[in-house]
Amino acid sequence: MDDDVTELAILRRRAYGPDADIDEDPIALARLVELESRVRHTFVDTAELVVAPAAPDLKSARVAAPTATVLEPPAPVPPSRSRYVWRVAIAASLAIVAIVLGAQAADAPTTPTVPVSARPAPAGAIETSAAVLVVVPLDRSLARYVPQTPQPVFPVEGELRWAESIGPHYGWTVWLARSVSGQLCILLEDDGRTHSRCVPEAQYLDGALSVSVPNTQVVPEYRPARMRAGQGIVYRWLAERGLSIELEEPALTYFGDGG
Repeated sequence: MDDDVTELAILRRRAYGPDADIDEDPIALARLVELESRVRHTFVDTAELVVAPAAPDLKSARVAAPTATVLEPPAPVPPSRSRYVWRVAIAASLAIVAIVLGAQAADAPTTPTVPVSARPAPAGAIETSAAVLVVVPLDRSLARYVPQTPQPVFPVEGELRWAESIGPHYGWTVWLARSVSGQLCILLEDDGRTHSRCVPEAQYLDGALSVSVPNTQVVPEYRPARMRAGQGIVYRWLAERGLSIELEEPALTYFGDGG
């Protein structure tokens, strides 16, 4: 199971990521369709077992999404039968997941897969200088398919109500958590190094929960194609959208006329 989860994560990056290349690999494409089909059947088989809680509550939130909205398109390739099959498979996957998740009772805010431009941003949510690389919608399912490594230490007083990993993104494993006191946290982990931040729920709802990784700490093989020297990556947890991963523009220096 763990091997399939790892393989599916790799194939999804090749299909949905900014440097997508799966159209050129029919074998990998067929394997992606097979693994996505297994995930869909798992959702359908377990959907009837979900019992609705009395009222929504962030305390039992589970984060995830089988797909991500990629806003940085891959290089254009000629139309082909494999591309058509891929699009049909993705459309079918999204349709089934939408039906199942709609039948489940949400005990945490959910975020549908839609382009960022189609929804208004919360106050202070996205800097105008930041370019969105990918948006990962969050519901309660991804933790079932992402291997959960030992929980890191979050910078929060008291105990955590819950904490879950949503897997690696651009070389850093992303953790989301909520404390008993009501703070929400995001933590990035890579080989013992961490970047983290926790804020009260009010700040989280205003889009103020984010963590940045400097350019020097992004492994070259995971860097976005358009990432330049001085640019970092921002991981922003938004209540209305999910996890927004953005390319932070380097600071600009303006020169006057000296007068």
